[in-house]
This record gives sequence, C-alpha cells and structure tokens, in this order.
Amino acid sequence: AESPPSSARADRNRQQDMPPIERGNRSRVMLQKGVLALEDFNDFVTRQFGNPVRAWFKLDVDENMKLGEKQFIRRALEIGFRGNIPALWRYLDSDQGGSTSLLEIDIGSTIILAGFKKFITEACND
Repeated sequence: AESPPSSARADRNRQQDMPPIERGNRSRVMLQKGVLALEDFNDFVTRQFGNPVRAWFKLDVDENMKLGEKQFIRRALEIGFRGNIPALWRYLDSDQGGSTSLLEIDIGSTIILAGFKKFITEACND
C-alpha cells in the first residue's frame, strides 16, 4: 500500500498531539471547508463544462479514472478553478489513499454512468 502524502501524514501527527475536544473541532472545521470547496468546485464545473462528468474528463486526460494529489491540483488549476483546492483535496481523499475519482466528486453521475454501462453490456450480450 502506498503511504499517504507527507502533508497528510503531518496533519495526522498534529491531530494526534491535540486534546480530543480541539481535535474534534479542527476535524469539523476541515470537513466544513471541504464541503464548501466541493460545492464551489461543482458550481464552477457546472458553469464551465455543463456537468461534473465533462469536467472529470478534462481533469483525467489520461483516462485512468483516478487522479493523484499533484495531478488533481495541477489539472484543477489548468481548468481555471481558483477555489480552496487544498481543502477540496483533503475532503475528496478523506480515506488518505492518495487518489480520487469521479465517484468522490459526484456520486450521482457515477451511479448513472454505472447503470448505463450495465444496460449497454446487457443489451450487447443479447
């Protein structure tokens, strides 16, 4: 398994040194910032590209269906997003796995695409 980026490791170490109440408040603030950043991002991509799926393919130009932290940040800036990208990344990569996908950006679109893929697969197999 890949180790989390050093910034994520440092955040975790700082949180472990905090009293539980302060750690809880900090986590809540970080979560709120992440939620707001995701809302800003989705508003931006809807204005710029029409929907999050189109934006995803602008972000994931290599079509790997996942993006690492540096790649996500670089591509978000390239498409013109100027919101709180660090908070957005921490929220999207809350499992600290080091990557994100369309699922974490827009679960609704992901479910629709999965259903469409299932429909096409079944229709083509008949």
